[in-house]
Amino acid sequence: MNGGKLETLVLDLESKAPKLHDTRENPEETCVYHAAYSSGHNSTGPFAKETVTLTSTTDKVVNVEDYLFGCGNENNFHGNNLGVIGLGRGPLSLVSQMAPYVGGKKFSHCFMADPNIESKIYFGNGSEVLGEGVLTEPMAEPNEEQYKLIISGITIENDFVPFNSTGTMNKKANMLVDSGTPLSRLPQDFFDRVITQLNNTVKLESFMQNGGGLSNIYFNYTTLPKLPTVALEFESGGKLQLNENQLFQIDEKRKAFCFMMMNNTYNFMIFGGTLQTDFLIGFDLDRKVVSFKPTNCANFNKN
Repeated sequence: MNGGKLETLVLDLESKAPKLHDTRENPEETCVYHAAYSSGHNSTGPFAKETVTLTSTTDKVVNVEDYLFGCGNENNFHGNNLGVIGLGRGPLSLVSQMAPYVGGKKFSHCFMADPNIESKIYFGNGSEVLGEGVLTEPMAEPNEEQYKLIISGITIENDFVPFNSTGTMNKKANMLVDSGTPLSRLPQDFFDRVITQLNNTVKLESFMQNGGGLSNIYFNYTTLPKLPTVALEFESGGKLQLNENQLFQIDEKRKAFCFMMMNNTYNFMIFGGTLQTDFLIGFDLDRKVVSFKPTNCANFNKN
């Protein structure tokens, strides 16, 4: 399986190891996998083994032998997605299988805000997120296959909205980092309180747009106001400042702007792909940490 450029790939940071059909009683039978995602998407097909050929940033050719992957022939992903890269913490993910060849279980990515412009993923040595302005958070559940962190709440301007309505400290993972979910999602109770605070801060006419059990808020405007500052607060004391391009989508024709976080039925937040744009985000599975650094990805990905 030779490395090549694919137009669109979904990065899977959240699914657990796929279920495999046991073929030990009949070795000639095809081994079939099934992978399900929290978004409701799924993929099924034969489980295969190949050699993957990749080129490093120093033009060194790396052959990943006996690479195990699913050849999906029954998928329900939307759009023109050509495949899914498994980047979770489990043994079958791409990052785990590549680790012996690239210097460890670690990778980073810098996503462009414009989906029509190519973004890049970096594996192994050289993928570390370093320098001034880096926020590094411990993975909350060391034995999990997903990337989960602990947040205490969200700050809008100078007003803090706690994740728990009681304001008590969080000891369990409550934020899933998942680029496969485009818009970030908040548990319903937390979402309601964040929307209330947004209304108190923005002070413009607003309306909710609902569909498929999901909701997000729009604000009408005559002259576009200064948009509020928003930051994620972590239980460790760390603070991740978000920028307005990650948070708000402006519709000039409708004279409205949308807050790009939605509600969900889970008891945790999903830190989705839109919020991850223009951050260099590193995942170090050996150290069990996730690092964030505000970055101009257009310039960074040229290097």
